Parts: sequence; structure tokens; C-alpha cells
Amino acid sequence: MPERATTSSQVLAIGRCAAFALLTAFGTPAVSQVDRSAYRDSTIDEIIATLQLPVGPTQSAEGLTVLLPPEFKYRLKVNATGNIRELAPDTAAAMSEWGKTEPGLPAFLKEYTHEVQVTANDASIWLVWQRSLVAPFRAERGNGGAIDVYAICAGAFRGRLLLLVDCI
Repeated sequence: MPERATTSSQVLAIGRCAAFALLTAFGTPAVSQVDRSAYRDSTIDEIIATLQLPVGPTQSAEGLTVLLPPEFKYRLKVNATGNIRELAPDTAAAMSEWGKTEPGLPAFLKEYTHEVQVTANDASIWLVWQRSLVAPFRAERGNGGAIDVYAICAGAFRGRLLLLVDCI
């Protein structure tokens, strides 16, 4: 069979296919491995009421802690404030406690390194955010705006709701 010369457009096309394959295979966990159909539409207030979580200003700093299995998944419409921070000590403590409830959670929780402040119904809340989501979030909504987030409700820790965002 005779050899054919490879043109630069063929090389470029092959490169694009290879890049797409790599992105598909090694994409961020937040994008490639999340089954969005597993998340129910809800609001923060509905989650608190439905799960009867001890959350809010009436709960003291020593308030009750309720940790849930990672099966409570919700799609939330919130407004980003643009505020991002590394995990607060209370949040890190909450995640550490939650990680003890199931064997696979500690490895899963290592991806959660930041918090993003959002508002819903004029109330502010910090959501726990995956490392892989921080840069895309800053690029798209770093100045704030409406977003949909797909989050796991881990429960309440010392009167504060604990929501871990899987994808945006």
C-alpha cells in the first residue's frame, strides 16, 4: 500500500480528536462523573424543612449536629456573590465528622477545598466547593450572578447547613 503524505490540516484534525478524547477521559470529576438526573429540584428552605435540620440563628454554636448519608442530592438555583474562600475551620471540622460516617467519604472529601458564598431568598450561605470548580466559577461568575448548583446535603453542623457542590 503506498504511503500518503500527511497534511497540516490532517495533523490538526487528529490533534483536536486527541484533545477531545483526553478531556473526555480525564475531565474534572465535577463535569464528567456527575449524573445530574439524580438531583431533585429544591430550595435551601425546602431542604431544611423536609429533612428537619436544626439550622438557623436560633441554633447555638453548640447546636445539634445531624449528619446524613450522601444520598440527598439537590439542584438549587442560587445567586453567587463572587466571594470565595478556603474552607473555614468549622466547615473542615464538619466535613471531617461527615467523612467518618461512610468508608468512601474521606477520599471523596479531599476534592472539596473552598467555599463559595451564595444567596437564596435574601439569606446568605457558604457552599462547599470542589477544587476543580473554583477556576471555572471565577471565570464565569466571579462577579456574581444566578447559577444552578448540584449539591449533596451532608446535614447540619452546629446549626449550619452543610451543602457540597458536585457540579455547576
